[in-house]
Amino acid sequence: MLRSLSAQWTALFDAPFGAYEQDVLRRYALAALLPEKGQRGHAISESFLKWYQNHRDLLGFRVAPLEAILRRSKASREFPSLIEWQYTMRDLPTYTAKRPTPSAFQTRLNWVADTLGLSVSESAFLGAVVRMTRVQPFFEFYDAVMVGHNSDDEVLATTAARMAGLTPRESWGITDRRGALVQLGLIEDRGGGDVAASATVVDLLATRSSDPQVLRHSLLGQASKTELSLADFDHLGASSRTVLTLLDGALERGESGASLLFYGAPGTGKTEFAKLVASEIAADVVFIGERRTDASARNFRSEPSRSDRLSHLAFVSALASRAGRVVLVIDEADEVFSGVDDEDGFSRSGSKVFMNRVVENCPVPMIWITNHPDRLGEAVLRRMLFAAEFRDADRSTRRRIIERHASEHKIQLSPLALEGLAGLPATPALLGTGLRAAAIAAVQSEDAGQLAISVTRSLLRVAGRVIPPSSSGETMAFDASFSQADVDLPELEKQVVAAGPGALSFLLSGPPGTGKSAFARHLAERLELEVLEKKGSDLLGMFVGETEKRIADAFAQAAEAGRFLILDEADSLLSDRAGAQRSWEISQVNEMLTWMERHPTPFAATTNLSGRFDPATQRRFLFKVQFAPMVPAQIQGIFRRTFGVDAPPHVSSLPQLTPGDFNVVARRAKVLRVTDPILIGDMLEKEVLAKPGVTRRIGF
Repeated sequence: MLRSLSAQWTALFDAPFGAYEQDVLRRYALAALLPEKGQRGHAISESFLKWYQNHRDLLGFRVAPLEAILRRSKASREFPSLIEWQYTMRDLPTYTAKRPTPSAFQTRLNWVADTLGLSVSESAFLGAVVRMTRVQPFFEFYDAVMVGHNSDDEVLATTAARMAGLTPRESWGITDRRGALVQLGLIEDRGGGDVAASATVVDLLATRSSDPQVLRHSLLGQASKTELSLADFDHLGASSRTVLTLLDGALERGESGASLLFYGAPGTGKTEFAKLVASEIAADVVFIGERRTDASARNFRSEPSRSDRLSHLAFVSALASRAGRVVLVIDEADEVFSGVDDEDGFSRSGSKVFMNRVVENCPVPMIWITNHPDRLGEAVLRRMLFAAEFRDADRSTRRRIIERHASEHKIQLSPLALEGLAGLPATPALLGTGLRAAAIAAVQSEDAGQLAISVTRSLLRVAGRVIPPSSSGETMAFDASFSQADVDLPELEKQVVAAGPGALSFLLSGPPGTGKSAFARHLAERLELEVLEKKGSDLLGMFVGETEKRIADAFAQAAEAGRFLILDEADSLLSDRAGAQRSWEISQVNEMLTWMERHPTPFAATTNLSGRFDPATQRRFLFKVQFAPMVPAQIQGIFRRTFGVDAPPHVSSLPQLTPGDFNVVARRAKVLRVTDPILIGDMLEKEVLAKPGVTRRIGF
């Protein structure tokens, strides 16, 4: 019975079944009749005998002993199921016909062999594997030879070797995992002695042209484009320019082994940036494993295997230096390198030496993309020319991405919805999904924005991301006139803005709610900088050295992206070393101090407990501001601005009242629909009484 999948593929190869392929089939048939070395007997199955009977005219020769068996079978009207045929080589016909002109299929196979430098034996073996799995007369022949072998796309390696005229010793070397066919990903070892041709090879050999230019195009594919711009990757900082410079320089110099690593969380734009940088330097980008397919070369397996990708990489690497300005991109690179760094040779899935050479010797630049750089192995990482980390986009970048997606989907977003969506720490991919959902639901205006926010938040949650609560949109804007401090805040703001962003550091201390973090965010806004905000608890790790690494990552991320770094509750990271009982308590303070001295962009640390700070921290901060509860005049002013009426007399004398208290009470009053200033004053008093050290109402 013919195998259904192979039948589908038959139509992809050039018709008719011409002289050259008939010649190959004759040689395969004779090889199948040859006895094993040292044997004089040969078992002939019923299926092979029937195949021989049906193809005698095509073969053009007769095998006398088989003809005798067929005559006896006809006379007895019984077909033997298995025949032990004893014979000598004289019983086999001699086939000395001159090879016809190569078929289109063989021409393409020769091009593959020449391109990749395969030996004659390797080319013959590869041809046998592809023919017996993809060309109908050959897989009918293989079905007859290998009774009970019902796999759709694989053959027994020893049988393919026999058909290719190889000795057992030659076949072992060819199918070994260190052999060229396996290393280049041209064949896959399926286990149990079976092998299969990779999808790349099958697609290429099925291309309806033998023109080398067409074959090259089928491998290099069509140009991949992106709608993003360099402005969408401003948050990468200097890394963006470094990648452009290195790739352009490598192409200009014809530098081999220029491998760059793009790593980071899924959806952070690594693939799109690869397309973008290639476009920026006027180069074509080829994604390894993603080939152009059409009706004549359709890959029925949509997901390329490791062998598929390696074979594509091998072909493209060999061709790329002759294809002009080309950059190769290997997405999900950890799958390609998986297992090659294992110390256990038996568990290793590929040659470590071979893969290292791939990185070192490719004649054109390569971009390796991964979400898991730790899986590549140290040997591979050492060979990278540069590693670019992709982090979450900053707010301004997210805003641009949202506006573009909204325009594409013809969605009108209110300013509030736009800011709410931009405030989520979502990747460009998730933001696009949220807006696509709004477009599918066919909603507009505020409903569209809320739906996009809801969808994006749900995807962030399922991804395990920590997301801020939905903003009510009612948080009070910072107003320096309502914050009590030991310095003139408006004047400090003026001087800082005049100086511009640079190595500015602020220690902001005082009770909760006095406006420390709000002032830092306000300064960032005035300096037109995005904020990178971290809590001290976010940076504390469970294991030795983990806290130091997180501290370094936070400062490095802010510096590379040009963000204003705010560390809330920084006292947990800057405690007095004199009281330290463990070595890591000292090392994390040292790490903080080191980064604070070197940090090139604005940085603010907030604390309620500045008395716990290490004395050495004081001189590291350029500005030190002590915040305090509001004075009566400030209380009257903020009450009037917030609630539109004058404050009751007793409110002005409430101790420890802060802008944060007014923000909480304003939101509560709106929910409860309270407008009476006396009742609002009572709410403020309750906030004060809830604070440590306050036990009675002042002024009564």
